[in-house]
Amino acid sequence: MKTDYELEIEQRVREYGFTLMDEALPEIGKEVEAVRVVQDRGFGGVILNTKRIVVPIVRTGDYEYTDLLNESRTLSQSEFLGWREPETNFESPSTSGEGASQGATAAE
Repeated sequence: MKTDYELEIEQRVREYGFTLMDEALPEIGKEVEAVRVVQDRGFGGVILNTKRIVVPIVRTGDYEYTDLLNESRTLSQSEFLGWREPETNFESPSTSGEGASQGATAAE
């Protein structure tokens, strides 16, 4: 069961044209834009904060994704919230000015 906060984040992601990963997956081998969930961790693996950034990805297999911006390979579907076809002249709205150094922030 999702919390109201999680449902609100999903709604905001949909408003920007993203398809949730729970609803459909991108084609294997096709480059798309995706909302990646990045969690900074501290001592003992404690989550310090969560950022959602827009990055170019490619689905490389049934259960594997590559973040092309950060060159992170073999990521799982759970690393991403949603995806969409790439846009030209794309400007992603930023809901949080902090921590968006690796792409545009999609939702807080």
